[in-house]
Amino acid sequence: MVLDLVLPDGRGEDVLADLMVFRPASRVLVLSSMTQVATRVGVLNGGAVDFLAKPFANAELLARIGTRIRTPSSSPAFNATAARYLRSTGVEVDVQQREIVVDGHRISLTHREFMLLFYLLQRAPEPCSRAELLERVWGTRFDTGTNVVDVCVRRLRWKLSNDTIETVRNVGYRISA
Repeated sequence: MVLDLVLPDGRGEDVLADLMVFRPASRVLVLSSMTQVATRVGVLNGGAVDFLAKPFANAELLARIGTRIRTPSSSPAFNATAARYLRSTGVEVDVQQREIVVDGHRISLTHREFMLLFYLLQRAPEPCSRAELLERVWGTRFDTGTNVVDVCVRRLRWKLSNDTIETVRNVGYRISA
């Protein structure tokens, strides 16, 4: 799906949020003249698989769409056959309900934050590189030079308010044991 953020009857961000609730495996390429870093990071964390700034070349748009068509349609990090619950260091993830409970308190996460935490929990205690996380959680097979992984990890750390996610120097991140 190609989605513009500026719509005649609403906000594209709201459409993206609704889409991620009702069809979380959707692949959305956001197209917009609103190119601030906060906007780009916000829609990528909100579930978009790519962002293309206006004005753009049609050849680039077609190439990005072609790339998304060739990638698997389900979220790369989500394994539907996984156990119903994943637990680690005070964090419990209900995979079927997509709910997070930290030390007995329900926490609200964006789609991308959920996918990142889910993937890190699946791989625990092994560390995951930024490149691996970009590929498995964001579906990007090349380094875009973005710090979207670091931003998402920072937001997760703040929401989890504990030392669940550990930085592994010169490697990436992992769930602490």
